[in-house]
Amino acid sequence: MSGNLRPALLAAGRLLRLYLTPVALFTSALFISRVALYALNVPRLGLSPAEAVEPLLRGLRFDIATAFIISAPFLLFLFIPGRAAGRIAEWLALRALLAVHLGLSGYLLFDINFFADTRRHLAHEPIMALGTAGAVVWTGLYAFAGQVAVLFMMMGAYGWLYLRLIRTAGARPELSSRPRFTRAAAWSAALLAAIALTVIGARGGLQYKPLNVRDAFASAREASGNLSLNGVYTTLQAAYEYSRGGRIRTAALTPEQTAAVVERIVAKDIEQTDPAYPLFRRYRFSPNETRRKNVVLFIMESWTARYIASLGGKTAATPFFDTLAGESLLMNNCLANAQRTFEGVTASAGSFPTWNYLIIGRSGLAYQTRQRPVGDVFARLGYDTLFIHGGPRNTLGLEGIVQRLGFQRHVSMEDFTKEEYHHDGAWGMYDENTFRKAHSIFAAQKRPFFSVVLSLTSHLPFNLPSPEFDLHTDQQGDLRQFLNSLSYADYSLEKFFELARASDYYKDTLFVIVADHVAGFYVDENMRDNYRIPLLFHDGGGGLNGVEQKVVSQFDIIPSILHHLRVSEPFTAWGKSVFAQGPRAAILPRGPMRLYIEEPYMLEADDDHLFRLLDLFESPINDLQGAKPEQAARMRKAMDDYVAFSENLIVQNRLAPPEK
Repeated sequence: MSGNLRPALLAAGRLLRLYLTPVALFTSALFISRVALYALNVPRLGLSPAEAVEPLLRGLRFDIATAFIISAPFLLFLFIPGRAAGRIAEWLALRALLAVHLGLSGYLLFDINFFADTRRHLAHEPIMALGTAGAVVWTGLYAFAGQVAVLFMMMGAYGWLYLRLIRTAGARPELSSRPRFTRAAAWSAALLAAIALTVIGARGGLQYKPLNVRDAFASAREASGNLSLNGVYTTLQAAYEYSRGGRIRTAALTPEQTAAVVERIVAKDIEQTDPAYPLFRRYRFSPNETRRKNVVLFIMESWTARYIASLGGKTAATPFFDTLAGESLLMNNCLANAQRTFEGVTASAGSFPTWNYLIIGRSGLAYQTRQRPVGDVFARLGYDTLFIHGGPRNTLGLEGIVQRLGFQRHVSMEDFTKEEYHHDGAWGMYDENTFRKAHSIFAAQKRPFFSVVLSLTSHLPFNLPSPEFDLHTDQQGDLRQFLNSLSYADYSLEKFFELARASDYYKDTLFVIVADHVAGFYVDENMRDNYRIPLLFHDGGGGLNGVEQKVVSQFDIIPSILHHLRVSEPFTAWGKSVFAQGPRAAILPRGPMRLYIEEPYMLEADDDHLFRLLDLFESPINDLQGAKPEQAARMRKAMDDYVAFSENLIVQNRLAPPEK
């Protein structure tokens, strides 16, 4: 090798090593985070250490891809020519990248705890929660203080190791060989090599299609797929798909396939639809049959059936709800079409799909597709429509969905007077204050009203207004805090009903109480428990009582309300009235997967794989595919048809006809 070429190549090699060092270090950090996720979630994952090895190693592809995607925009500054400008660019780029790596390590801690709650990684949630980032960060610091302390120590160690390794890799090399052409050629070769390695690494290899979240689920074990992924990668892909409009599953269906799906959503014996707009429906009542009752729909934060005695729970966390259930129609098998509050509101108050965040998210198709939501339906009946909660107006992205559902009035924390104001230190007003505010509004109404009231208090960090609500002293740790917050929310409901029963509006009001989703931290691998929530219908004038065993979902709430009130106005909804007979189906979100429900079965699958067939009552944990392969195959086809039917209507804008 000539004297001129050798120094140039050595310097280029040092530059390339400097480029790859932060990538390798962050890859290691991502791998360690997945090991930590496994260690902290062994019962939830259900994988032995031997079973965890393969997905942990398979996940290195995702870790490497993530490290290149995050690091490359900074590291390419290493190739800026010129001695002075290059040194400044190198110093700034490497330290800016260190700051990003440290910040993302905190994000990975959030992801680990998010997984414990939802059994999936963070994806679109940061997009939806931009307006409440401060509350989310504060809650994490407060609720997981011990983990945060460990994180800070690890961040310090990471920063020290990072700076030491980049010094070891070499300061910015000077290509001092002559002639200039040789120097430029070696520098260009290093740049091209860095670009090539970045492209290959970010794509996850040399295969035809780039790596995708779905590639993690190569086996039939959902847990294996989740263990292969890291929260940074899933968030990056969600953001990328979000920016491109996402993936919508459409397909041409035969009339028979369409009819089979519609039969499970629409009760044809009591409803009529337009074939061109099959979910634009109306009940076969005449306008003079309408019961002009008020409606109050309570959506309770994280209420979980396994902790409610009237639903078979082993705790007495909700004594008032249990008493009220004896005076109401209680649905014993209601499943949440949601894992987060935004999804729970969309499903419960909108009867609208929640399995594809690109449909319900900001700028998603839910906002662009013509439909007849519940707020619009009641406004056409001359009702006042209200959405009431104690958080900031756009907490969890609620502002957009409240508008989309047609509510005329949005009451939030900003509308509380000084006397009404009592902040929980995290999310907003304590539930008792919010419910009292709601009652004062209802009592002053001059016209019939339809209102949603969203609770907040029974959410991490489970802050309470007084030590007197520390009731579950037989429990320890965060389960004790959760049960205390559940009891406090139940107490707040009781105080509301005391006021309501003494008011003029009570006997003319239908009250509906449902949860937004379960508290995922406090359920195990039983998939029924992962989605089973309370739902009751209480008519202040009487007439609704008993316990209904059929499997229903949040999608069914709005059709049930309209059915009970004998409303003849057309509406758009994905659910079937709980008072109706006939087959029914629903889809529940589960990260990149979906759960398809046809009583008594639950099918877990994504677009490419079928993971489990479960019996909701007899086998909510163990896979029945081997014993019932035909049932699994039939439900897979039914799920695909259901999704394609739904997303066809959304994409084609056929949820409601144009206004005349």
